[in-house]
Amino acid sequence: STIAQKLCNGADKNSRSFVELKPLSVSEADDLLCYCLSRYGRTLSNQQRSELTNVFQKCSQPLFVSLCAEKCKCIHSNDSIDTADFSTSLGDSISAMLTDLEKKHGYELVSRSMSYLVGSVTGLSDSEMEDLLSLDDHVMSVIYSNHKPSLWRIPHNKWLRLKDEIDRYFVQREVDGVTVYRWKDEQFNQIIRERYLNDESKTKEIYSLIADYYLGIWHGKPKPLSTAEDNGKSPAFDRHVPSQPLTFDNDGQVRFNRRKYDQVPRHLYNAERLDELNRLVLFNYEWIYNKIKALSLQHIIADFALNPSNEASLVEEALRVAEQVIEKDIDNMASEISGHLLPYYQTHPNIRALVHQCDTAGLKQCALIPNFPYLQIPGSSLQFALKCGAPMEYFSLIGDERFLLTKERESSFVHIFDVVLGEKKSSVFASNGALYVTPNGRYFIIIDHVTEKSVKIHNAETGAYVGQLIVLNHIDLKPKEKYKLGSICLTNDRICAIVSTDVSYLCIASIESCQFLQIIGLDGKCDVCTISHDGKYVFCNSNEFLFTYNLYTLELVATFSIGFRPSCIVVSKDCMRAYLTNNFETKLMILHLNQGKVEMAYKSVLNKYMADDTIMDLRISPKDDMVLVRGLNNILVYNRANERVIASFTRPVDIPKEFKLPRSHYTDLVFTNAEFTHSGKFVIATIFRNIYLWEVTTNELVTTIQAPVGIIKEMIYSPKRSHLITHIEHCHEFQVWNLDEAVKPMNMLDKLTGAIADIQLTQDGETAYVTCKCSDEIGVIEMKTGIMVDLLTHDSPVVDFAITPSGGYALVSLEPRKKDISTKLWNLKVRQVIKEFGNASGYCISPHQNDFILFVSQQEVAFKAPFFITMFQISDEEVSEFTHPLALRFVLEKPFLTSNDKYLVVLTAHEYHESRAEYETPTICTFSMDEEMKVSYFTPDSFRDSILIETIVDMQPCLDNPYTIAVMYKSKEMVDYNDNSPFGGLGGGARYGFMILDICSGSVVTICDPFLVPSFQLKRKLLFDISYSFCLDDESNIFDIREGCYVGQLPKQNSPPRAIALNGTVVVYYDRSVLSAYRLSSGEPIASCDVHSNICSLRLSRDQRTLVVGCEDGSIASYVLIDPKAEDPNSVLEHLGSRQLMEPQPTSGRRSSIPWDKIEDGGSAPQSRPVSAVAHDKTDKILLKQIEPVPAIRPSSDTLMYLNANSKTCALM
Repeated sequence: STIAQKLCNGADKNSRSFVELKPLSVSEADDLLCYCLSRYGRTLSNQQRSELTNVFQKCSQPLFVSLCAEKCKCIHSNDSIDTADFSTSLGDSISAMLTDLEKKHGYELVSRSMSYLVGSVTGLSDSEMEDLLSLDDHVMSVIYSNHKPSLWRIPHNKWLRLKDEIDRYFVQREVDGVTVYRWKDEQFNQIIRERYLNDESKTKEIYSLIADYYLGIWHGKPKPLSTAEDNGKSPAFDRHVPSQPLTFDNDGQVRFNRRKYDQVPRHLYNAERLDELNRLVLFNYEWIYNKIKALSLQHIIADFALNPSNEASLVEEALRVAEQVIEKDIDNMASEISGHLLPYYQTHPNIRALVHQCDTAGLKQCALIPNFPYLQIPGSSLQFALKCGAPMEYFSLIGDERFLLTKERESSFVHIFDVVLGEKKSSVFASNGALYVTPNGRYFIIIDHVTEKSVKIHNAETGAYVGQLIVLNHIDLKPKEKYKLGSICLTNDRICAIVSTDVSYLCIASIESCQFLQIIGLDGKCDVCTISHDGKYVFCNSNEFLFTYNLYTLELVATFSIGFRPSCIVVSKDCMRAYLTNNFETKLMILHLNQGKVEMAYKSVLNKYMADDTIMDLRISPKDDMVLVRGLNNILVYNRANERVIASFTRPVDIPKEFKLPRSHYTDLVFTNAEFTHSGKFVIATIFRNIYLWEVTTNELVTTIQAPVGIIKEMIYSPKRSHLITHIEHCHEFQVWNLDEAVKPMNMLDKLTGAIADIQLTQDGETAYVTCKCSDEIGVIEMKTGIMVDLLTHDSPVVDFAITPSGGYALVSLEPRKKDISTKLWNLKVRQVIKEFGNASGYCISPHQNDFILFVSQQEVAFKAPFFITMFQISDEEVSEFTHPLALRFVLEKPFLTSNDKYLVVLTAHEYHESRAEYETPTICTFSMDEEMKVSYFTPDSFRDSILIETIVDMQPCLDNPYTIAVMYKSKEMVDYNDNSPFGGLGGGARYGFMILDICSGSVVTICDPFLVPSFQLKRKLLFDISYSFCLDDESNIFDIREGCYVGQLPKQNSPPRAIALNGTVVVYYDRSVLSAYRLSSGEPIASCDVHSNICSLRLSRDQRTLVVGCEDGSIASYVLIDPKAEDPNSVLEHLGSRQLMEPQPTSGRRSSIPWDKIEDGGSAPQSRPVSAVAHDKTDKILLKQIEPVPAIRPSSDTLMYLNANSKTCALM
């Protein structure tokens, strides 16, 4: 066979791994015949053997001899042999054997059983064959043509007698836990297919019946007998076949039905029952989950190859993306499928059905379902988002453009990523500094990161140090003369470096020998340097002259005056053209070259296309026929043959001129990268965080891709793989995009720039407001889709913020850096700051129901400066401000509002003892919001009759009662008011106590003293259920507040409990990237979900089931918790926004910027920043070029006699 021939050709000629089996000789065939007959106790006469010699001369294969022996075993010694009765080929011999079997056992039994055996591919067991024959109406009609049995199944001996005659040609083996039989030789399968499976309709019937059998369709119900004799009246009979479940449960031991997993997909496909293949296999959660557990994920992926479609491809890609998570914990599979495929829920019916199954049937494995999509979406242009340990600065593709090298300037490690598989391969230790790589990827060239005086060469594969080049050892540097390393150009064996002092030097060195070949002193300063595509010439300038040197003869080839100092130069691949530009004029100089010499030069004026622009870069097209000219705001394509501009791409109108990024200042947004695609038909460019793809011939924008928040600083295009690699400035990850998928519009989720610090939700739960640690940004997330619909940035990091219940207004407190603007009040409907005030940060308090925001802050930053309470009341789009006359000396923790906004509760104190570093007389101060903020006080003396309070350690509002708060305190003396207390009323020493205080009447509703164990140390706030009947400590101990004792403990986790959900029935934890949930009543886990990034914050929505998760990488995830044992999943899903079907919206194939990216309307000039509350303030940015120079007369001086008349004035900025 071809496979065997390839194996032999690839093997060592002297290898003994292969033994060639040559055809048997006639004598060897005769000996084999005698041996085969001897097994039956038979023999042939010499005359009979000589007759068979003529047969073996035509075919002497061992299988043919064995088939002849089967025919000869019935011949008597006195019988003559007619060679015409024997076939002359192996195929004819097998056909003859089947003909004999048909005569003996009947055509229907032989043909159908052989068809099932071959159709199964992997073979069948005896019981499976009997079941299939019992389901076959053709076989059963023949067997029971004269009577109707009570048990409608094929008699056991029918198949066993047939198998006994051909058993010697079977191989027996274990397949999926079942002993099956199949043909030893492929010739049998081939002949049977040609003989019995040559009719398409009969073939489909065979495959369809096998599929029905393994699906268990006819288990426990009668199957109609479909034969012609019934005249339309089809009696039905129970064939007593097994049920074929996905799993077998034997006293708690689960065994998977692997035979079903192997057979069903193949036979549904062969029977062309593609709808059932989709419904029962490819888009069936139970099938996918159990088959992965029984076999592997690769077996499932192989099923998708049977019926490739758009939807099937998306599910397959989702499984591939989730492979690592699924292999780690398969119970994550439901959430992984839903999270990755949610964007297709509206438009793809099969995917919608699969996601619904994950949301319902998948709850048995994980009770958390994603509320909005995950970051990586199948079918989108984003292939991978690969993380680095630090922001990388240097990127280069090697190894057939499969491997990406990344390096940080301050690090010695070069990191290698496989951009095809999306994984990090290794790290190579080299040197600190800037990274350059030879075109063949063999050497790293690293420039010393401090002085730039040393050029180090390392082996790229091992990182081994090869040598270094130090330019200063070869040039004379004058005292106080500055040294600077300029452009670096590489071939596989040469380095060209520009070094500048008062003048510049062109340094040419050999990479392998680490030796300078020539150091050429230039008369002036060099700005550009490049090497021709063939590696033969190097071009560089000296002031306004262009020099060409031969890299191998080191001779000066040409000198040409270009009339300006260039800022950019490129040479065509055929070395027949060179293109130069400068930063002062929008003209393209074209040089005609011949062997490195300039034969003609002229300029092409580009002012028509690039008015008031600056040319930043030039690129040559892959076919060498065009030049890409990138300016700050325009991109041009210049045709070499026509010598004119054939395409012009202007700055997109939805990109602001400037933008304030988080943790940054206002930055001008310009084109940062531009490149041709591999065919040269399209142009890729980046500006801000957007990637644009334009078609050259039509000048039309094809599509837009949005990267995460930031400015795309680096872009690398891989022509061979159509991959695009982008890196956001100061970001710890880079993105790998597939441009072939870029035409599919897809909303990508955004990330914030740091670890999530706080999450707040609107009253309806449809919008989340998110802040980062030590950052000035607030992200506004739409909870239905997970898309960031707005990004608010400020002048300094956000300390605290609050929102109104509808999310229409936000109050933001910042770190004070500038006078009178440390607090900002936003009108989010018009995205405008309507008030700026304050010089100190404070507490922003969000209401639950009413339209107001409270702010508690000092007026100046000082330890004992009083705190004032200000209320901003919103009514009819107008904001009124009221500051309470009472000033509080201290605020010990963030104040809060009771559940219906009736009271503001503040923990304060009378005095602070610096010597003891403690507050004296802790006081609960309440403000009635309905009674013009009437004030009430509760001090330890207020409770003296019942409890002795030393200090208050925590306060929380009671969610089920708007007039009560829960107070945890330390008591001076342990007093036991609970008969069931485990401490026996032992007194002495300060212990924790707990009470529920009615702040309306001032009465204590509940007291639990002592509270928890005496040795308990409060490290973080305790978790209470909604009714405050029990609480959980850091060790997951359950304390019954009403009984005053511990009643149990949940399974110990690596982290403390984070939330109590579903009205006190489920406890939520997170540890690293895993979000988990446990049922409180039994302690059993009901969910464990990987959110793909380490979790750092969690917010439980008011519905007690929606969880918003903030991660360390700035991403936001949301999950809905459903306990399948306690509630109906469908009743929850029908109210879940991301699972609601919407009217289809027309799409253009392009994605425009989201609102906070866009230029705002209004005013005489477009604005990219929110309108300030203080117009024309000194904080507004003013460009220096807009300031008129102010002439100032230089004072006369007798000591400055050398000055001329033009030196008497200067311009003061």
